[in-house]
Amino acid sequence: VSVTTAVLEGPILDALLGYIRERQIDLAIIGHRRSALSRALARRLARHAPCAVWMVPEVAPRPLTGIVVPMDFSEAAVRALDTALDLCRDHHLPDCLVLNVISRPDHLHPDEDADVRGREKDELSRVVDGRNTSGVKVRLVLEEAEDVASGVAAVVARTGASLVCMGARGRSRAAA
Repeated sequence: VSVTTAVLEGPILDALLGYIRERQIDLAIIGHRRSALSRALARRLARHAPCAVWMVPEVAPRPLTGIVVPMDFSEAAVRALDTALDLCRDHHLPDCLVLNVISRPDHLHPDEDADVRGREKDELSRVVDGRNTSGVKVRLVLEEAEDVASGVAAVVARTGASLVCMGARGRSRAAA
């Protein structure tokens, strides 16, 4: 493992992005305070960096108790699932929760709603079938919520998971 320290000058976001690109860094680990300025920088970096960005909170992290992987079937989400499965194995977690949030329009007939849920479950199963799940039980969860953030927050609160492993493409409100 190689650890490098550098002093960067100029606007911090531009300096960090330039440093990451120039050195072809695979992972940026950023300290994350509760201040609005720090959160904004970390979020902007996560959206624009050409590598994975892990945001480490100001308080000491607690041991992993569970991992939730929101799944929208994108390439980024599938990579996040692979990362979560590796973390589960590394931390001896018996299961990984793969979550798909469904917003159910009021105009859907109950039979149509069952069809949507069936298609989503089938698609989740197809994604999981192509992954290395050895040693980890993958639980598929469909959560009905008004939006993705509310659905993820509800499942995390209900399960007590300590990590959300989410792929971000930087193109949507969910990524932000």
